[in-house]
Amino acid sequence: MHREHYLDFDEENRLVQGKFNLLAGPVEGTVLLTGTGSFQTSASSSKDGTSSKCKGHNEIGGGGNSGDFQISSGPIDGDCEFNDRGRISHPGYGDSGSGFICAFRGLDFGNGDSYSGHSEGVDAQYETCTLELAPRQR
Repeated sequence: MHREHYLDFDEENRLVQGKFNLLAGPVEGTVLLTGTGSFQTSASSSKDGTSSKCKGHNEIGGGGNSGDFQISSGPIDGDCEFNDRGRISHPGYGDSGSGFICAFRGLDFGNGDSYSGHSEGVDAQYETCTLELAPRQR
């Protein structure tokens, strides 16, 4: 996600990516997604004199069927560096802003493809999610 001039931020960036496992779900026709991925976030505000950079790993999970599939994520480790008018602090990864929830429609789990979906919640208009599914190996 990249956005400019949102709230008091000049710029804000978020990226979460990784490779995941798809498993047959508990109900016929459903699929579960599990895995971890890396995240990087950054933000800056000239008005407030602040900036931040974070990186680490997210736990990623999800599930559903080909018509309605959801993926969510939250941080499990990492480090953030906050600069508040020259004062540097490292408060950990909890404030990284790397979590997300994305919804996808019309997936083909057998043949795979590249799909776009949008985030849920207040950031939906800014965040686009991409899911690339490889064809199922037979």
